[in-house]
Formats: sequence, C-alpha cells, structure tokens
Amino acid sequence: MYGLINISIKKLIIGNFGSEKWAEVVSSAELEDDLFISNKTYDDKITYQLISAAAKVLKTPPEQILKEFGRYWVLEVAPKGYGKLLDAGGKTFQEFMLNLPNFHSRIMLIYPQVKPPHFEVSAIDTKTLQLMYGSDREGLLPFVLGLIDGLATRFSVKVAIDYKGSANPVGLHEFILKEQS
Repeated sequence: MYGLINISIKKLIIGNFGSEKWAEVVSSAELEDDLFISNKTYDDKITYQLISAAAKVLKTPPEQILKEFGRYWVLEVAPKGYGKLLDAGGKTFQEFMLNLPNFHSRIMLIYPQVKPPHFEVSAIDTKTLQLMYGSDREGLLPFVLGLIDGLATRFSVKVAIDYKGSANPVGLHEFILKEQS
C-alpha cells in the first residue's frame, strides 16, 4: 500500500488518542520507525501490522479500527488530497456511489502502482443501491463499511447497509444500501 495509508492511520491514532498511544502502536507493530513517504509503496504487511497493533494497544477490535479509518479517510483525508475528485464524483450519495467504479481509475493516474478494489454499483430504485465489492486484499470489508458510512455523512443522509454475503461465483461481497428518510 502507499505510504499515504500508513500516514493517515498515524494521524487518526494521534488525533484521537495522542502521540503516546501512537508510539505504543509502533512498538507493538515492531516497526523500526514510523516515517512513511506518501507516494512510496510499502508492503501491505506493514499496514496490517499497524491495524493489529492499534487493536491491541487500544483494546478495540481491528474491524472497529478499520471501520473508523474508512470514515476518517472519507471525511478527513480524501477532501484534503482529492477534494476536486470527490466533488466530481457526484452531488448526492446515490450519484457518488454510481460513479464509484470510475473513481480508482482516476486515482491510478496519481498512484500508478495502486491495487484498487473492484466496485460494481447499480440502482435498484431512487433510494436503493446494490454494491458489489471485491479486493485482492483480505480483511478490508470493515474499511469499506466505514467508507460508506463516511460518504453518508458527507452527503447528510442516513444509509441502512444490508450485507448479503459473498456467496456469488466471483467472490464479490454484496451489499444493499438504502437511504433512510
């Protein structure tokens, strides 16, 4: 993963829990240092070590950390780094989600070595979407749930998320997203 991911995890932890907790996370992750370059790629193992160590130090399930990181990514990191790209994605939650499959193709222009997830989104009706998600990286489903939650917050809507599972032939995770009145 790109260093920007690890830098953002660091900012999330320091912002919510302080520098001392971050130092404990780095120590628990058995990293030599916590200096990352945003546009340099790092072994995915480092990111997973950081999440696992944060879960241990903060006594919080890793899934909860990943979900909060997804929210943080949408509400804090992305607007600062990709504000215009986010704005171009749509003016409503549904419009943004329907444009989501194109988002990473634009990101790949900035970060050519990115290994993006796969998204397929289709409208069931004006308030309901089917989202199919897949990734070569395991365990990031809670992060995606955080992204969706963050996007709902960004667009000032409440969204019920119904996870249907991944029993389809290509291994994609299926969600039904329904905007609440």
